[in-house]
Amino acid sequence: RIPPLIRLHNEIVSFVKLMAPTEEELEVRTRMVERVTALAHRTFGGKDKCQVLPFGSQVTGLCLPGSDIDMVIRFPQNNNNKNGKAKSKKNGNGKKAGEVVEDEDEDDFASSNPLHRFAD
Repeated sequence: RIPPLIRLHNEIVSFVKLMAPTEEELEVRTRMVERVTALAHRTFGGKDKCQVLPFGSQVTGLCLPGSDIDMVIRFPQNNNNKNGKAKSKKNGNGKKAGEVVEDEDEDDFASSNPLHRFAD
């Protein structure tokens, strides 16, 4: 007779194996990130004009088969404005969304929050 905790452990291990994406699925996901990255670089003028950064379960390896791929496209601040940067949301100095503020010692990239869905 197998002890209950060992049975529970074995069931969890079996479930994880069942839900894990296959190597083929992982390859398809990797190719999709590469395709979106190439499209962004062509559209916005190259690697120095934007970065495509996947995040979430895709990066942590906890994605399930059929789950979405979270990505953000970041643009250097110097593409937005010579004297400052466009803020996408209210920030610590009280400026509202879209207002241009003086450049501070922050990240090299401005931020915005649009959501786009792609289907392949």
